[in-house]
Amino acid sequence: PGASAPATQAPPAPSTAPGRLAGSKRWLKGLRSLNTQMSHAMGPNNSVVTRTSLRVEARRLRRCPAELAGIGRPSSGQQPLYYLATQACAGFVHGARCDAAAARDSAGFDQTKAQPQPRFSRLLRCGDAGINKGFEILGNALSNGAVEG
Repeated sequence: PGASAPATQAPPAPSTAPGRLAGSKRWLKGLRSLNTQMSHAMGPNNSVVTRTSLRVEARRLRRCPAELAGIGRPSSGQQPLYYLATQACAGFVHGARCDAAAARDSAGFDQTKAQPQPRFSRLLRCGDAGINKGFEILGNALSNGAVEG
């Protein structure tokens, strides 16, 4: 008859490396999805700027921190990428504030003026600067993650 292993012998511990790698890839996939969501927040290219389009864009951009939280915290090795992603979200939120302020600026939508009002133009540039900063930082995080992952 065959001998059985003693009951006190523990099975070998499972390796956590594949699980960590899968988690890292899943987190990076979530970060890419966040980038796509922020791109879609901008609306179609060459669209006309209206109060409604600015409000919609601002609402979508403000979702960045919540969407990032929904992805969850990454592994310890990806904490620098998470920090970059939080900075990117701060840029998007800043852009959203400027867009919302521009949407409230009734003088900016005065069709009788040949040129937009200076305050309105400044708010639009402010929004663009925040959004561009967000994309630049998020792009850096994704590039760094692709190198690591």
